[in-house]
Amino acid sequence: MSNRLSPLNFVLLVIVGVLLIAASVVFFIHQITPLERLSLDVKFSVGNTIGFDTNRSLLSFGKLFPGGSAQRSVQLRNEHDFPVAVRAYASSSVTSYLSFQAPDVLSPWQNVSLPVTLRLPEDIPAGSYQGNVVFETRRFK
Repeated sequence: MSNRLSPLNFVLLVIVGVLLIAASVVFFIHQITPLERLSLDVKFSVGNTIGFDTNRSLLSFGKLFPGGSAQRSVQLRNEHDFPVAVRAYASSSVTSYLSFQAPDVLSPWQNVSLPVTLRLPEDIPAGSYQGNVVFETRRFK
């Protein structure tokens, strides 16, 4: 009795292997791709006068003195009927001046107000600064 595979069994085995690999790749991509991604522009300027901005479509902190601070809020809402994991991060030249603590998970239909704080060092150079705060959600397991 021979332990060799017939050509048909070999082809079937290769097809099953390819299908398993393809399903694994699709599953992996689905797991790492965010459900939603929101990027908010962040803007502020530093100088020897102060000012404010009432724009609600971005995180604008207006004009501040060196060493100053300001706070804005971002509303996060899970509009899915399942919990979502939240990832938040800042980008560009504003990263080291912003602080926030996004919730790890939002329950279905949960709404939270997330404070975003800007703290400037005393030695920050005068000028305009801009960047982004990014919020990503993924299905929570």
